[in-house]
Amino acid sequence: MSELIDLGITRGLVDKAGNHLSFAGTPLGNGRERSREAVAASVELQSTLRQAVIAAGPVRPGRRVEAEA
Repeated sequence: MSELIDLGITRGLVDKAGNHLSFAGTPLGNGRERSREAVAASVELQSTLRQAVIAAGPVRPGRRVEAEA
């Protein structure tokens, strides 16, 4: 789950404000471990995040994609 969250952050799909992480307006938790637990607990959230990461496509190494507003 940590890799999925990292990919979401890299692609600009997971919002990170300090330690707080959220995806599509849904708070994931405060900190990596709590966010990982939230994603692991929800099969629907895992599936939605995984599909969004795949749809976002590859990111070149060293570049971060900013989410569109």
